[in-house]
Amino acid sequence: RSDLPDEGSRLVAITRTLFALEEAAEALLDANRQLVSGRLEVAADGPHLVMPMLARLRASYPGITVNLRLGNAQETLAALLSEHVDVAVLTEVEARPGLFLEELVNSRICALLPRQHPWCERNEGVPLEELDQQIMVLREPGSITRRTFDRACAEQGVQPRVLLELDSREAVTEAVAAELGVGVVSSLEVGNDPRVRAVPLVGPELTNRHLIGCLEKRRGLRVIRAFLELAAA
Repeated sequence: RSDLPDEGSRLVAITRTLFALEEAAEALLDANRQLVSGRLEVAADGPHLVMPMLARLRASYPGITVNLRLGNAQETLAALLSEHVDVAVLTEVEARPGLFLEELVNSRICALLPRQHPWCERNEGVPLEELDQQIMVLREPGSITRRTFDRACAEQGVQPRVLLELDSREAVTEAVAAELGVGVVSSLEVGNDPRVRAVPLVGPELTNRHLIGCLEKRRGLRVIRAFLELAAA
């Protein structure tokens, strides 16, 4: 029958709702018992914020098994909204009905430079306008860091020359270390690679908000509630 795919989609949605209700019932029954086991599905658009959270979860609840998905901003939000994960660490997500969000921290966009670049000595930062016509290597347009940088450049009339678009932070770091151009990176993602240095960019609209979120209807589940509490600690 031609309508089977639609029926299948509705059945999947109903099944997920039933599973959520079952988990809610289990959470209610377990409310007065210690959380000693369980499974948590987590998504994040980068490892730097989520890893300390997972360390705190393991220290407090060593019996919890975690599956972590790392992806870009769109993939992470989609995984949460489709209920493929329980909680997600997100960047620059707007409030919407049915979605619980809690702000964690703000980060700043930095220029990522080869270690011998003269801008590395600018502890006060690099004005955004100095990137006009500068050869750059950047993340793909789906990256939140890239989108924030592009928006700031557009508002200030800055037009960098993008030589390479890359799909990972690691690739950007390698390209910058090879002196293929200047990159951009979030201040939360600055590593310890001695070949490169991150220097803050100076200008408006160069910050990002990082949040943790879950579906409002699942917020009361014990394992999700425990993770949210630890994330905010």
